[in-house]
Amino acid sequence: MAVHDQNKDVTWSVSLAHPGSWQIEAYRLDEDLCLSGGLADRDYGHWVKAVLTGTLFTSPKAYITVARGNEELASQ
Repeated sequence: MAVHDQNKDVTWSVSLAHPGSWQIEAYRLDEDLCLSGGLADRDYGHWVKAVLTGTLFTSPKAYITVARGNEELASQ
């Protein structure tokens, strides 16, 4: 997902390094734009992971990039 702030001429882009199902959403909270994302959940991605007591689960890496200019320039 990429979001361009026209007033500041800055593009924020995010991605999850995962070949399977993941989800991302953008929403407003008062005057702020919020981004939320991660592995798909049970409701929308039909994905569930049981983490047993004493075990660990490491999520995939997430990347965020900030660049001056529009999204076409940021993706080059």
